[in-house]
Amino acid sequence: MEIKKTRTIETSSTVVWNVLTKPEHIEKWSGVKAESDWKMDSELLFKFTWDGKEFVDKGKIIGFDKNEVFSYTYWSNFSGLTDQPDNYSKIKFELVKKGEKTLLELTHSNIKNQLMYEHSDKNWGETLDQIKDIAESIEDK
Repeated sequence: MEIKKTRTIETSSTVVWNVLTKPEHIEKWSGVKAESDWKMDSELLFKFTWDGKEFVDKGKIIGFDKNEVFSYTYWSNFSGLTDQPDNYSKIKFELVKKGEKTLLELTHSNIKNQLMYEHSDKNWGETLDQIKDIAESIEDK
């Protein structure tokens, strides 16, 4: 299963890129601490606390073309799936310059079941709105 969503953001692709890849911004729109060395094939960890317990979701950066494409594999403890490569979904952000604006295209693929699809579909709608709000609020455009 696959989710595709877009948002037009009233700022440059550089600002949107920074919101997608800088840990201080990621924490604002995702609620998790992201850790990586931000290079191709690098591990990407998402650390958070839920119900008093610490969790680490993870993946690997599979696309990192500055101001154009950021993509990674993703596995969550909450998926109910074993931590093995074929159980990782893929998340891809594509940035398309539209004059002074940026079209942000999200594709979340390799979703394994209907429950995960429904949760992700709702979550991505809200998350993309947050990314848009954060990017448009940054003064240094």
